[in-house]
Amino acid sequence: MLIELKPDFLEPLVNLACAYIELSRYDEAISVSRRALEVEPDCLEAHDCLGVALFKNGDRETGLNQLAIMEKLNPAFEGDLKKLGSPAANHETPD
Repeated sequence: MLIELKPDFLEPLVNLACAYIELSRYDEAISVSRRALEVEPDCLEAHDCLGVALFKNGDRETGLNQLAIMEKLNPAFEGDLKKLGSPAANHETPD
């Protein structure tokens, strides 16, 4: 596996985190997203994955904190977390 050979290769880490989210494996997504952020702390996609995974895993407040970080880094970034942070999404936990 590429991640085992090159643990600091950002793109596969982010892709793996996204895949874990799609499989509803949020704990793994959180772990891999955090690893990606160790490699590149300003990676918007990793912040997005981490926020979505935290949000869907029940830690809405910490998940939405990632949205604030992303908006500071790039207000124009349109990730999945931004959709979860909308007022309509805050009424019920998305699948």
